[in-house]
Amino acid sequence: MERLVFNESTIITHMTSHEGEVIEFVEHVDPKEYSVEIWCKSVETSMVQTMQDVINKSIQSYKEMDRKSWVKSN
Repeated sequence: MERLVFNESTIITHMTSHEGEVIEFVEHVDPKEYSVEIWCKSVETSMVQTMQDVINKSIQSYKEMDRKSWVKSN
C-alpha cells in the first residue's frame, strides 16, 4: 500500500498501490473516533479482510472465465 484514500467525511475508504491500483476496503475506517495507534490497527485489519475478499473473488472467477481473460482481469 502506498496511500490511503479518505472521503469527504474523512473516513478511510480505499488503499492505493505504487502501481496505481485502487482497492476499496470491505470495511471503511473512521479515524476520528480513535487514537492513531487504534485506527492504524483497524486499517491493517481492514487491509487483510479486503485482500482475503479480493483473493476469494478471484478464485471464484477463475472457475467461470477462460484463463486469458482471468489473468487480464485479476
